[in-house]
Amino acid sequence: MAALAATSTASADGQATVTTSVDKISYSEHYNSGGCPFPGSTEYVTGVGHRHVTELPDGTLNVVDGINVKILEVSDDPSVAPRERQSTDEIITHLINNGPLIYHESFHDSNTAFGDIFVVTTFVAVNGDVRVDHFIGRNLPTC
Repeated sequence: MAALAATSTASADGQATVTTSVDKISYSEHYNSGGCPFPGSTEYVTGVGHRHVTELPDGTLNVVDGINVKILEVSDDPSVAPRERQSTDEIITHLINNGPLIYHESFHDSNTAFGDIFVVTTFVAVNGDVRVDHFIGRNLPTC
C-alpha cells in the first residue's frame, strides 16, 4: 500500500489541524459461499482510499473517509466466468464541540450476485441520545 499524506498543524492562535491522506488499495480475499446458492469466490480489489480530517480547538472533529475500488471476482467454480465490479464507500462524520455526533455513509457495489447493492445510513446523536436513525438499502445480500 502506498500513501500520500499532508498535514497542516494548528497554530498558536487556535486554528484547525487538517490532515489529508490518499492511499492505494490492493488486496485479495476469499469468500466461502456461506449457504448461498452460488459457489465461493476470490475478490481481487484495487483502487484508492482517501481521508480528510479537520480538528478544531473546541473539540469539533470532521472526518471524510472513502474508497473507490474495482473488483475482479473469480468464482471457485471454473465454469463461472469472472465478474468485474466497482464499489464506492463514502463516510462523513462530524463530532461537534465534543457533543452532538452526525454520521452519514453512502455505499454502492455494482454488478454483484445480488444486483447493484446500495446503502445509505445517517444518524444523529446528542448527548448519547440518538435523535435520527435513517437506513435505506437495496439488493442487500440475503444468504
